[in-house]
Formats: sequence, C-alpha cells, structure tokens
Amino acid sequence: KQITEDCTDSDFNSKICTSRRNDVLIGLNEVHGQFLPPLFNLLSEQYSILNEAKNTIVEMTKYLTSQGRNIHSMTQEERVMYMTQVKRRDCAGRLLTDCLSTVEKFCQSMPFVWMLGGVSECDFVLALLHFLREDVAQIQVLAVTCLEQLAMRKLEFSQWMRLITHLPQAVSEANEVAAQQGSFRAASEGRAMEQNALIVEQLPFHRGLSRMLAHLISAHLAHITNEKEIVNQRNTQKFQALATFLNLMAEMLSHPSGRICGEQIVTWIALLRDPAIAKCQTKLLGPYMERILNAYVTHIVRIRWDDVYEQNHPLWTLLEASWDDNEEFETWLMDLRSK
Repeated sequence: KQITEDCTDSDFNSKICTSRRNDVLIGLNEVHGQFLPPLFNLLSEQYSILNEAKNTIVEMTKYLTSQGRNIHSMTQEERVMYMTQVKRRDCAGRLLTDCLSTVEKFCQSMPFVWMLGGVSECDFVLALLHFLREDVAQIQVLAVTCLEQLAMRKLEFSQWMRLITHLPQAVSEANEVAAQQGSFRAASEGRAMEQNALIVEQLPFHRGLSRMLAHLISAHLAHITNEKEIVNQRNTQKFQALATFLNLMAEMLSHPSGRICGEQIVTWIALLRDPAIAKCQTKLLGPYMERILNAYVTHIVRIRWDDVYEQNHPLWTLLEASWDDNEEFETWLMDLRSK
C-alpha cells in the first residue's frame, strides 16, 4: 500500500527525485510476476473456505428447518458446531477484505494489465466481478471500490468494453444472490423477510455500484463518440452492450434512496450535452429518458425530516442510513437541484 501511494503521492514526489521514483516503479514491474500469483491464490483459497463454511451453515439451517426449528432453538452441541462455521466464514471474509484492500491500491496506481492477468495469468477483474455477489465482511463493497479505481483510469477501448459487457450480468447475479440470502436469513431466524431491511443493508453496495458505473461512462465518453458502430446506431454487439449497460444505470435510478440517483446525475448530463451523442440520442438515450426524469423529479422533493426522526416516514430507516441528519440532506438536495 505504502509503495503504491508513494509512487503517486505529490508530497512524496517533492522528497525524492524522479529517477528514484521511476526505479521503484520499474522494480515493481520486474517482480510483480512473483507477488501477484500468491495474492491471487490467497484470494481463491480464502473464497473457497468462505463458500465451504457458508454451504455448511446452509445445510445446518435446512436440517433445523426440516424439524420445525431455527437457529434460536439449537442445542448446545449444535450451537458450538454452528458457531465454528460462522467463525470460519468470518475469518476467511476478513482475510479477503485485507487482500482486496491491497488490490485496490494496485487498481489505482499500477498498470492495468496487472489486473487482467496479461503476464501472471491472474485475472483479478474476473474475480472482482464475481465478488460483487459476496456480502460477508463487505467484500462486495470493496470489490466495487476496486472496479471504481479502474473505471476512473484511462482504459483502452477493448478494456473498457470488457467491463461494459460483463458488469450488467455480474450485477444481476449479485442481486439474485442478495435476495436469496435475505430470504434464507429470515427463514433461519424464523421470521418473515423485511424488504426495507434488505435495501438498507445493501445501500453501501448499491451507492458504490452506482458511482462506479457512472465513472465508467463519464471517464470514457470518447470511446462512445469515436466508435462508429455506436454513433451510427448500428444494431451491433458493441451498441447492444452499451445499451444494456445504460439500461442497468437507468434501472438503478428507481432505488428509493436519492443517494443512488445523485451518484449518476453528472454522467447523464455529460451524455446529453455531448454534441456527437446528442445526434444519436433518440436511439441511444431515448429509451431511458422517462426513467431518468421521473427519478430526479421524485428526489428533488424535500423530505420532512421530522418524519424521519419520529419514524413516521415509511422509509425512515433507509433515509437515516442515507444521510446523517437534516443538514446533510439539505446540502445534498441543494446540490442535486443546482445540477
């Protein structure tokens, strides 16, 4: 972490000569084939342990359910066995988050080919897309953060198109897994699933995801305007991939928290203002305009914060999770309205 930060940190640049900083970067490039595979293998091993523990917990819970019991009615022996697997799952999850914190620094500062497995054959991007479905120890949030670091960099068209193509499917799978896990947890505790509770739980992930998707578009508008198949609205694989991606972004605007919309507004404005895109917006942006306008019209309405404090608002738990207090909400609202 410190090495990658030093190589790009402005304070560090003033303390060490350029040649020495370049030596550090060159040195890392020379040896990255030695430390990336062990890091990737550690991710794979710990994820296998995590999944094995989760599957064991599922089987234990199914056994209890078949007997008309839940995790609150376990015997002492059953509880010891259950907690052993929970501890095993959580330990693997914490190790994965530590690894992903390191991967984030690489995504931010090191050559993009490191993440694609161009030399070491370790495809970190594929792993990050898979981790979007894992909610243990906030793994999915860190995976989004890593992808966001990549999205904000200057990607080549093929690299950008790979993310544009694979993200919608990865997000769809993540949402399905989240719904299944929410239902499973509710059943294991002998209660009905609360949809609002699941939305609140997923808020950090969805907010980071919305921001990452927006960055992937706004940082690479030139890839859209320079690609004739897209600008000329040809019904090709590239055009369909981008259309599916933009549809995902538009779908996220239906999230009841205004925070999700707020992360995307600059990107949609940039798309609408770009002259090259404006020429083809009827087909490229037209399918999403109604949803975009409906979402922002909905969220520019001021919420009576006393209803949140008094827990009278139907989404008060989500609103409390979205903003710390009324002052923060008002600041956010003014910023949204100004745009």
